Amino acid sequence: ANSDGAGAATSNSGTTTITIIPTNDPPVMTAGATLSYTENESARVIDNSISINDVDDIELASGTISISSGHTTGDVLELTTQNGISGSFDSSAGVLSVSGTATLAEYVTALGSVTYHSTSDDPTITSDNRTITWIVVDANSENLGAETSTAVTSTIVITPTNDIPIIYNLTVGSDNILYT
Repeated sequence: ANSDGAGAATSNSGTTTITIIPTNDPPVMTAGATLSYTENESARVIDNSISINDVDDIELASGTISISSGHTTGDVLELTTQNGISGSFDSSAGVLSVSGTATLAEYVTALGSVTYHSTSDDPTITSDNRTITWIVVDANSENLGAETSTAVTSTIVITPTNDIPIIYNLTVGSDNILYT
């Protein structure tokens, strides 16, 4: 353009290099449901309100669901294998390890189906509540290293039942009832 009255001019061409340095963002989970569980009940879903987002990865590789508070002998966490995602429960530690590369949506479905039950006749001997802590790890699709989510929690409130006493090995004698 000839805006200054000096005549039209042509600029020199140039090259600019832009270096993009990727960052790896961790997955973000939400949870927080409270499950009311009664002693001797069958397995119940812990939290079906879980959501997972990851701005730079469309898959997850693993996760842990742990009874981080109130763990008692007899507590069981279970995950039915689905979409290449499986789980293994360590009853002594109260940790369900989950593995298998799958989409965020498939992990949401799988984790939303994790159940709790107790095989104990006294599941409230140490605590009436269980804190369940959820963590997931992304699949490292950008080769910057796998990132781990911040832990989120759900709660299980356990209601005990009063079991009736049972007499075993009852023997009827001549005049007395003897039992051992």
